[in-house]
Amino acid sequence: EDHESTRVCLLSLDTIGNPRKFSRIARRLTRRKPVVVFAPGRTHRSAHAGVRGGLGHAPDEAVDALFRQAGVTVVHRRGAMFDIAKIASRQPLPSGLRVQIITNSATLAQQLMHTVRAVGMLGGEPVVLGSEASAEAFADATRAALADERNDSVVCTAVGVFEDGTEGVRSAVERIAAGSTKPVVGVFLDFTAREDARSDPDTVGCLPTFDAPADAIHALSALTAYAHWRDRDPGAVPLIGVDELSAKRVVNRVISATPGGRELTDTETIELLGAYGINPVRRYLVETLAEAIAAAEELGWDVVLKASAHAVRGRPDLASVYRNIETVEGMAAAWSELGQLVAELGLGDGDPAVAVPVVQKMAPPGVALVIASREDAAFGPIISLGLEGVASELLGDTVYRVPPLTTADAAAMVRDLRAAPTLFGWHGSPGVDIEAVEDVLHRVAQLADHLPQLAELVLSPCIASTSGVSVLGARVLVAPTGDQRDPMARTL
Repeated sequence: EDHESTRVCLLSLDTIGNPRKFSRIARRLTRRKPVVVFAPGRTHRSAHAGVRGGLGHAPDEAVDALFRQAGVTVVHRRGAMFDIAKIASRQPLPSGLRVQIITNSATLAQQLMHTVRAVGMLGGEPVVLGSEASAEAFADATRAALADERNDSVVCTAVGVFEDGTEGVRSAVERIAAGSTKPVVGVFLDFTAREDARSDPDTVGCLPTFDAPADAIHALSALTAYAHWRDRDPGAVPLIGVDELSAKRVVNRVISATPGGRELTDTETIELLGAYGINPVRRYLVETLAEAIAAAEELGWDVVLKASAHAVRGRPDLASVYRNIETVEGMAAAWSELGQLVAELGLGDGDPAVAVPVVQKMAPPGVALVIASREDAAFGPIISLGLEGVASELLGDTVYRVPPLTTADAAAMVRDLRAAPTLFGWHGSPGVDIEAVEDVLHRVAQLADHLPQLAELVLSPCIASTSGVSVLGARVLVAPTGDQRDPMARTL
């Protein structure tokens, strides 16, 4: 990290010994120099003993998001790792997306521009010199491209048609690249191999050269994305009031009584979350109509009766939620309808208790979210955010990050959702309290970061309204941590 002559870090990744420490070190290191990870595959094992089946493995989308959050460039081909290093160690980072192509082949210019657009970069009209353009012509075109303020990087591609191949062009462009403040990359295609072909020196200012145009563009694109990440405001981890000691007492008490770990009761869940300022809306599990009426009276009415059984909950095609109940008659009617639904689904003899009914105070109208944390063997705690229902479960509209969560990370999570417009106002609906959503994300992230025994935490649904976030449901699984790391892997 502090070694000034080290300009880029390369890592072949199979396992991570200490996920929490790796994340922090990677984020600190990438603020100073590029980190490129070659990840041919991932090993997933549960870090928790006694949890049958282990923890949920991180999906590929989560892994990609976690590396992007840390500013790490991930490649799945070993050669791509060295391609990126070749440019990063010799040339300055690009300051933007626009790349200027200079070549002596019109066909190659078209191929390069197609690759530029495919990787999401911008390209102006390529400069196509004559097929027998001299080294001086390439040098003049390179100087002009670097002088153009619109260009952020330059790729010179020469097809060897001279007796000495592309050696003259290479030397001319290299002299210009040595003093350039923008990255210059060379692609030289010779039809015959030269016996005295040299290897490029690995020093600052030298021209990185490639013999495959696409490899050069892909490497330049990766460094452009990294430079953009490094230039953005990283934010800061907010200081929020939490009671870590009380939360640890809850977890230790449960694990002491149940060494294999278990799901927390409602009372334990409220105590644990309350220590971190997350206060679920009070709810009552009821088994009879009389219990439902008593719970509603204690809550002061204006309540909801809903089924919480997995077979019914969250299905928009089933009328399993009865809102704004104010009277005994209203509760009796809702209870009867729930019994009919149970009978129609074949879940029982029409007893609503089969649907695990819950009575809860009505929350303000808003957008239903799912905020979760799951401990992954390879990456530690993974925080996720999505809309409750089809958007997250079927369409995969879920975003992921790892603690510690900065203000920039939380803001990006909300805005990276494809369904984010529903949170900011959609078709005339009012926008929700975004700061409150981000606050819950920070609290969940700090809770998961402080307690490695927190195997899984799911807040669902969280109703984000114009005046805050109401947590209507919470499920917490705790389990003892076990050291099941690969004994051959280096640990941080």
